[in-house]
Amino acid sequence: MPKGENWLDNLPVRYKEGQNGFELRLARELAAVGVRCYTLESLANGPTTIPPAIPIFVDWLEHLDQKIPGPETRHREVIRVGLIRNLIDPAAKRNRGAIEALFAQLARTNPPLPHIHEYFTLRALDTIAERKDYDRMVRIFRTLTHDDSKICVLHYLGQFKTPEARELILPHVADPLVRYQAIQSLGRIKNPADRALIESYADDPNYQVRNAVKSALKKIPQS
Repeated sequence: MPKGENWLDNLPVRYKEGQNGFELRLARELAAVGVRCYTLESLANGPTTIPPAIPIFVDWLEHLDQKIPGPETRHREVIRVGLIRNLIDPAAKRNRGAIEALFAQLARTNPPLPHIHEYFTLRALDTIAERKDYDRMVRIFRTLTHDDSKICVLHYLGQFKTPEARELILPHVADPLVRYQAIQSLGRIKNPADRALIESYADDPNYQVRNAVKSALKKIPQS
């Protein structure tokens, strides 16, 4: 965390305005609510929750293309992913502005959201989205091609104890790359009909799967 009273007036030489994710406007806005940082990356790697900063993150993400106009530069991309990552925060839970800003990022086409940004966006939505966002999350889930992005939505689906959510999750138990999360989510749904399937993976070579099996079987009642 930057020290001293004049930390924004005496910048370290490595920080150049409009380069590598440093925007003095953004740093000043965050400082005004008591959040000291030169770049968003330092926050994403630090505190797990920053309630005073959430409105600023949302405003910048909603209006980033206007605040930093022109084509998608590396600088703006760094800020974009920093804003997204900092909304993986329980303080933003059920914040409709944050939720809509994240969905808008997934809808970007010019340029489309890079895979790593997609992953962090879905992690944020898994953290803060509401039950009424279920249909949109399912539509997105059906289009995903990256396993780590699928894992985020599989976790989100596990909170819905409905036949549809269960049917969406079940086929992914067969996929070793997302199996542990599919089993974990089935454990949250607690359908006794899934015990035999889950038990069949008790000796899976992946320790995450084995742990998910143990956890799920403790939650699912015997039929």
